[in-house]
Order: sequence, then structure tokens, then C-alpha cells
Amino acid sequence: YGAAGNGNNIASPIVIADGAKAWVTFEGANHIESGVDSTILSAGIAITASSSIIFTAKSTGMVDVVGFRCSAAIGGWHDTKSGMITINGGTISATSTSNLGYAAIGGGHFSGNDGGWCPGIVINGGNITAKGVHIGIGNWYGTSPNDASGPYLNNFAQTNSLVLINGGTLDVENGAGV
Repeated sequence: YGAAGNGNNIASPIVIADGAKAWVTFEGANHIESGVDSTILSAGIAITASSSIIFTAKSTGMVDVVGFRCSAAIGGWHDTKSGMITINGGTISATSTSNLGYAAIGGGHFSGNDGGWCPGIVINGGNITAKGVHIGIGNWYGTSPNDASGPYLNNFAQTNSLVLINGGTLDVENGAGV
């Protein structure tokens, strides 16, 4: 399913549509990966701004999610706001790849439009590994890693968002952590 975007070539394998609230329970081993073509700007699981995703506590399996080029593995893609993300259980590995991949879970790249952030990430349980080039979990706000006005890694005052960790285990690799 390809998400409508801001004129960029966007093709996320899973898109939570505008206004939807998705409860996801997974069993066994699962792998979700966005396109790896250099023109594709896609999250592994794209969550549109007015939608949300809840990974349920009933999840007994593992999901490995990979986002590519300016996109989160789970959350936003290039210049697009993400919706709310809640993790209650399961084993989740989220990886944002390449030097243009941003938060593993949360916001995608922001380059001057109205995107690059996620309103909130709540972790109540589960085993989460987040591998982001610039940020493990959170937001990217700035035009590039070398932008003089940023980047504002996890600048929640700027983006009016939160990360709340109530439980579970979290392993953040690379980037700015949480």
C-alpha cells in the first residue's frame, strides 16, 4: 500500500490511514521492510498524523521493522507527521537505515515543511530494540545533521511531544538514544 505524500516517492508496506486506530497483535517471527531504492522515502510501518498504533500485550512473537531514507522504521516518513505510538508487549526490533534514516521509532526527517515529529511514544511493556542512525526513539527536527539551526534531537519543547516509558525493556543503539 503506498501512502499519499508530499510529492515524494513514498511506498510504505503498511500504512495506518488517517483517523484510524490500529491494534496490532503479532505471533511468530515477522519482518516488515520498506523499499531500499534510493528514491523511496518510506517507513516500515507508516503512521499518519491523525492515526495511532497500539502493539498489544497479547503479542507473543517478534516483529523486525526496517525504514529507509528519511523515515522512521515505525512512525513518520519524510516531512510527514506521525501519529501516536503505544507499545504494550511483544518483541520489537526497529531499524532506520542509511545516513538519511532518522528515528527508529518516532519522527522521520524534517526539512522545513510541517513534519518530522511524532506526538508521543508510550512504552508500557515488551522488549524493544531501536536502532536509529541519528535517534533511537523520538523526533528529528532540523534540516540536516549539520544544519546550523539544528538538529534538535528529541526537542520535545519544539515539537510538543513526549516519550513515556512505564515498563518493558529498551535497548537503544546508535544516535541520540531516547
